[in-house]
This record gives sequence, C-alpha cells and structure tokens, in this order.
Amino acid sequence: MVLLLVAGMSTSCTWQSAPRKKVRIGTNHSPDFNFHDAQGRPTGFAIDVLNAAAQRAGMELEWVAVSTGPEETFAAGRADLWPVVTYFESRRKALHLTEPWWRLATIMYSFEEQPYRKVEDLAGRTVVVTSPSKRYLPRVRFPATTKVEVVASPYAGMLAMCDGRADAAFVDLRVGDQALLNRPPECGYRRLTGEIIEEAAREFSIGARAGFEREAEALRASIDEIAVDGTIIELAKKWKFIDQTDTALMAWLETTRKKSEGWQATVIVLGLVVVLGGVTVLVLMRARSRAEASAEARA
Repeated sequence: MVLLLVAGMSTSCTWQSAPRKKVRIGTNHSPDFNFHDAQGRPTGFAIDVLNAAAQRAGMELEWVAVSTGPEETFAAGRADLWPVVTYFESRRKALHLTEPWWRLATIMYSFEEQPYRKVEDLAGRTVVVTSPSKRYLPRVRFPATTKVEVVASPYAGMLAMCDGRADAAFVDLRVGDQALLNRPPECGYRRLTGEIIEEAAREFSIGARAGFEREAEALRASIDEIAVDGTIIELAKKWKFIDQTDTALMAWLETTRKKSEGWQATVIVLGLVVVLGGVTVLVLMRARSRAEASAEARA
C-alpha cells in the first residue's frame, strides 16, 4: 500500500514537474522590476530572479519586449508568462497566478498638521493610491465614505495631496524616501508624516496564460529554492528591493524559507520511504526465490 501510494505520488510529481524547456516571458517598462537597459537588454530585479529560478529549474526563458500589460499580451499570444503581476483575485479570471513570490509594504503620507495614523482615520477623506497600470487597488477596507483615486506614480500621488485634491497618499515603502526628496513644489515647506499600512502591502506573482500553468509553477517552486539559499536576498539588495525596516517583508521571507525547508525535508523522507520500500521488496523477492529453490530441492 505504501509503495503504491509513493509510486502514485511520484508519477503525479513527475507530471507536474515536466514543464516545457523554453518559454516566452513578457517584459515591459516597469523599473526596477523589469525594464530594458540602454542596449535594449531586459534587466531588473524580477528579470534576475526569474533567470536564476529558470536556471535552477532547467528552463530557458525567451524575454519578449512588449508595451502592454500581461492580460493584453496573453490575449494577443505574444508571450506565455509574465514575471511580476500584482496579485488580486479579480485577475484570476483572465490569467493564472502563482502564489506571490514578493511583497512591498505601503506607506501612507499625510500632513503633520493633520496626520492620519490608520485607515479608519480616512472616513470622509480622499486618498490617492499609486499603481503604474492605474487598475490596482490595495486590499484595504476603507471606510464607506472614503474616496479612493488611483494615479500612475508616487509623484502624481504626492502632487494630488499637496495641491489639495487628496488628504493622504499611499506610496510603496521602497520608493518612499525618493517620493519625499522629489516631492512637487506645491508641497512647499509643509512637514509630512508617514505610517506603514500593513494591509495595503502589494504582493506579486508569476502570471501565465492558459496552457502554461505548469511552467509558471515550476519557476515559482525554484524561487522558493533560491529563497532558501539566499540568492533572492542578494538580488534584492543589489536592486535595493529590501528594507530591514520592513518587518513584514522580513517575516514573510523567513516564513517562505522555513516552508521550503519543510518541503525539502518531506521530499527526503519520501525518498527514504521509496528506498526502504524497494529494499524490502528486494529482500522479500530473494526470500521467495530461496524458498522456491528449497522446495524444488526437497521434491
């Protein structure tokens, strides 16, 4: 029974771990996740992570430059995968999303003379949220009377707050300091305050069009492996995608590492079960052969 169960699991795992060896993966201009350098080569944090994961998985990625987002690119058949897709449930209707492989904390800026410390304080207020695609809304339950507007960049968000169109601005923590240093002239000398809003953190997955789910999941599994050996941390440091003050990110990375180590331990145990089971079968077969030979000799 154990041998049949393990054999069944092995067959299932083999089917799941047999992705295509070469796939097309789209990339547009989304610094510093994925963009093209002066020579037109794909580069960025997500590019480096996916290339490292592909090498670990034995896959080759063909990077395809596009000007559209993942949904439009997949619909046109120009690429099969997308390296970094902001995760939200409604997107799952149009494409396959893996478990998120990265997250970014969000900081809420407001003026010091009228600070907002938590989401509940925003009742009856206007908030701007930054999203390059202008389609993403954070998974935050704003008060019913809060007006939420989406803008394309942190600068646009700060401008909306400083010229009076908004009371607070949600900006990725990673670019929070840059947003402050390059704030619009309309902000003048007014002092700003910031609060990290955990429930507004953005999570990012690998996206895949129909028929390429296995390839996406194989890459996602390899990302767990490079999280365990520290590769992803080094890449995050290289691209300044990691902030030790982002305690939620650090905790998430630690959870990912422990989960991956747990899976590796499970695989080792299953391997031992297979080996021991095989040895047991071999011993039983030899014992049976000796018994049959002895019976023939007596006859």
